[in-house]
Amino acid sequence: MFKKLTTFLTLVFIAACSDGLDRSNYTETPAAPAPTPMPTPAPTPAPTPAPTPAPTPAPTPAPTPAPTPAPTPAPTPAPTPAPTPAPTPAPSVTFADDYESYADAADLAPWLYSVSQFDADGNYSNNYNGTAVKDNMTGLVDDNGNTLLNTYSNYSDGTHGTGFLEVNIIRELGASQGYVTSDMIGTYRFSVTAKSPAENNCGGTNADNGATGATCAAVVKVVNSTDYSLMINASTDTTSASQSGETVNVDFELTEAHVGHILQIGFKNYAGNYAPTGMLYDNADVSAYTPAPTPAPTPAPTPAPTPAPSGNYAEDDFEAYTDDDETLSGWKYAVNVFARNEDGSTGAYEYNYLGAAPNASHPNQSQISSVESSETGADGNATKYLKVFANYGDETIGTKNHETNVFREYTVAEADVGKTMTFTWAGKKPSEGTVCGDTNADTGGTAINCQAFIKVLNPANGYAAEPGVYADTSVYTKDAWTTDGTLSVDIIAGMVGWPIQFGFSNLGGAYHPSAMLYDNMVVAATDTPAPTPAPTPAPTPAPTPAPEAADLFVSEYGEGPSGTASWGKYLEIANFTGADVSLNGYILGGITNGGDAYEKYVSFTADATLANGDVWVIGRAESGDGSPESLYGQIDQVNSDITHNGDDAWHLLAGTSDSYTLVDAAIGDAGDDPGTHFTICGDGETRNSSWVKKPAAEGASSWSASAGTSASDCLWTEVAQSADALDYSSVGNHTFTE
Repeated sequence: MFKKLTTFLTLVFIAACSDGLDRSNYTETPAAPAPTPMPTPAPTPAPTPAPTPAPTPAPTPAPTPAPTPAPTPAPTPAPTPAPTPAPTPAPSVTFADDYESYADAADLAPWLYSVSQFDADGNYSNNYNGTAVKDNMTGLVDDNGNTLLNTYSNYSDGTHGTGFLEVNIIRELGASQGYVTSDMIGTYRFSVTAKSPAENNCGGTNADNGATGATCAAVVKVVNSTDYSLMINASTDTTSASQSGETVNVDFELTEAHVGHILQIGFKNYAGNYAPTGMLYDNADVSAYTPAPTPAPTPAPTPAPTPAPSGNYAEDDFEAYTDDDETLSGWKYAVNVFARNEDGSTGAYEYNYLGAAPNASHPNQSQISSVESSETGADGNATKYLKVFANYGDETIGTKNHETNVFREYTVAEADVGKTMTFTWAGKKPSEGTVCGDTNADTGGTAINCQAFIKVLNPANGYAAEPGVYADTSVYTKDAWTTDGTLSVDIIAGMVGWPIQFGFSNLGGAYHPSAMLYDNMVVAATDTPAPTPAPTPAPTPAPTPAPEAADLFVSEYGEGPSGTASWGKYLEIANFTGADVSLNGYILGGITNGGDAYEKYVSFTADATLANGDVWVIGRAESGDGSPESLYGQIDQVNSDITHNGDDAWHLLAGTSDSYTLVDAAIGDAGDDPGTHFTICGDGETRNSSWVKKPAAEGASSWSASAGTSASDCLWTEVAQSADALDYSSVGNHTFTE
């Protein structure tokens, strides 16, 4: 599911809390006592924000009266013209706010709030948002004559008693502010002073119920304005800020890919069970920022005799980096974020973010990777090495699984064809602290894997690793370096132009320990030896290849029967093309009562991939709505637009609503209203029934070809339905070959 974030969401939902605690007086100000849970009143809908008044036009200058003759012959000076009003500034990424100007304001505009609700398992359930005010989630605090912004959770939201809240206090470039534009492309730094209040501070403990564990951060997000996925999700933790205050920075880069999307800058807190979240901020500033150039490394002395120049494809012993390097030149990182299943295993891919690999030894960096030197090398001498771990500053690692990759990336060239790329390295676990394979004592999180890899990424297949080869490094010890790490891959002509990556990764969630050390990374390119020909076997008849469909097709349709509480309306899409297919390139076109094509379009879940041999079921049925589990348990995508009667048509289309081609004229057609149903397979009806496509049948170019004229020449087989006998055993599976 996808969060529709601040600019577009209007639905306000405040969950009731039933734990018998009253939070109506808990405001999370620095001088307030610790929050006391008491009985919660019935939920009150959040007020609708007052409409923004139209701007008052500049006053028309009064006409200048004719000059009055003076009694002396001295000339009357020309009147001073009224100043021209300054033009309204264009939206800008940069801003500065010391919070001194809000004392007499009705609210804290342009600051906004956006609250996301999560259940006890950390699953997203709802969002509400509006203009930041002075008495709930935000406020102004006087600190010896200096005004600070006070931020805290929404303790009047009963979700605190049953789940978790993420409260974001942000400034935004969204739809009404013009989105990110091409003139905003560049690098920026968000800097702010964070100060912990004396009481009810973020990360502290509720004295009444013992709740603790809240987190706070300064954040920068770029939200996709179409599907609301996160294109940038950068943050710096402020939970540990002191009472005297300290400056924190969040650096970010806007690129051409972010133009037309939503930029959000501000603060967030995440808590449940009324844990304290108070945090004070001052002197928020976003300015253009150019990272300091990496100084040229001082070359290590060359031992005698001088070896021949290296002919390696790539190499790094990490000796050239210093603590002044904010990033590691030549290295990149990519964090792939996945859903986390209840058993801790990895669920569906959700999004990723990437950039230059940080050097956490630099004061401005703290996560993912660093170059360190506290341990000796394999030869017992001082050395520098690469440390790889996870982004613990991204709080989603508490509820999702993160695959953190640190790597060097190149592009396969013509000259590489016929070469074998061999990647070697040394590795060990850090001697001190938690490491890959340990268990987080607080959360139980542990790494699913730590490994070295070579990935050759196919751009034509969603950058899938083809091939990807991996070596388990979680078996390395703390006591000694393992020096025989090796992987190799053969480069063929079809890979020219593809990215190739050599690096290290870890996968896990719930703040899993992940630290590993690596050194002496070398990639050597050698000619691929010709394969030894195998003895010529007796000729074996080639197996008959399994039939494949030309494209996706609608494999099952349900409309059905009246007189039940079941939402028996659904469509099943099948993939028997021989390869996995992204559903991003497909939509459903609907026609109501024989109307014009097409009157509505239904998209599939963003970035959903339909595996070869699998089906995707989209419908209305959900648990608790009266539908049998045999139906709602097979629904992959619940969509309220899948509502049809027997005289409504559905076609599968490739493309978008603006430009598409017909893939399968599955059910019905445009034209005159057929009455209560379309006729199918001679005397069948598309109402109160389900229809399953026959084996070997796929997409039809027209409704007449799909419907046929008899049971023998149509593409479908009926599954009879009645209010007393609902049969959904065929939903969620399909037979393409017998």
